[in-house]
Amino acid sequence: MVNYKLQRLAMYSYEIENILKHNKRFRGVYSLNNIPLISNGDLVINLDTSNNNGSHWVAMKITDYELFYFDSLKLPMNILLTNYISHLNKTHLYINRDTFQKHLEVNCGEFVVLFLSFPHLIKFNKIY
Repeated sequence: MVNYKLQRLAMYSYEIENILKHNKRFRGVYSLNNIPLISNGDLVINLDTSNNNGSHWVAMKITDYELFYFDSLKLPMNILLTNYISHLNKTHLYINRDTFQKHLEVNCGEFVVLFLSFPHLIKFNKIY
């Protein structure tokens, strides 16, 4: 028998938007194929395309010269994300050093909110 009170559900985009709406840098939640080109700001991205249900949340903190990429599972970066990042022409790219969630857990939404709200708590590796 499943205890439904203890069962965790993944976060929806509207929940993430509602939590982060007071973050002045926050630019929105997007599917993988709808990420806007921005020069500065915070984004949350679902690794699924808009015609799918959603799979995993990641986040980016973009400044004038740097891009901080956060993935709580530390999955290999998708080719669409790699292409997006290369179009931004940032001087430095950083990726989180540690893994924050187990593979079957569904708390990636909470972790992207944590990262965008408290980025100083996350350690990053400089890629370039």
